[in-house]
Amino acid sequence: MTMIHYLPRECPKCGDIFSIPSLLSTNNMGGRTLWTDGHVTRGEPLNAFPVVACPTCRKILWTEELLNGPKPEIDYGKTYPQPLPPTTDEYFEYGSRTDINAQQELLARVLGWHSANDPRREDIDNREMQLKENAKENLRILEAILPVESLYDHMLMAEVKRELSDFSGALEVVDQSFDISDEPLPIYTQGLGLIMIMAEQKDYNVFRINKNPFASWD
Repeated sequence: MTMIHYLPRECPKCGDIFSIPSLLSTNNMGGRTLWTDGHVTRGEPLNAFPVVACPTCRKILWTEELLNGPKPEIDYGKTYPQPLPPTTDEYFEYGSRTDINAQQELLARVLGWHSANDPRREDIDNREMQLKENAKENLRILEAILPVESLYDHMLMAEVKRELSDFSGALEVVDQSFDISDEPLPIYTQGLGLIMIMAEQKDYNVFRINKNPFASWD
């Protein structure tokens, strides 16, 4: 049984109130599928977005800041709309702003990357489906700002290069990942191995890492 609590919050721009869904508890979280770009699709009915858009004015807001902010006065007899996930272009536009910090830019650009890849997840058998030019430019910027420390970081960097058709660069990053001393998680090792195979085949499209949604992550 899944329990969802709705937390009313106020948009700091337009003043409208919306409800952020919060997963309280469940005894059936469902499976998780990890993709080569680091995106996770989940079995539970709720996706928690770290960045949301106000359903009225489309202002981009950080969920954590909203949840830690003041609680608005609400009408308990009224149903408030839920915030919306930003569009791919909104993620890119937010990541290009000059009034955000480096961590906000990094997350916005990664989320924009995931959003741009969603059509390729839906038609995963079409291995020739190209990203739009603005999505490729976002990847070029990500290539310059992504940290490369953990095994997960290496997987993301190798995937960025592979999706930009820099197959030799992707293979170099995979090779460098073998030098990490931390105990690797099998799912990321599997991801790096898959990226290596796809790069050798000169395939630039996103791909599922664990086709079994209940595969072990630890």
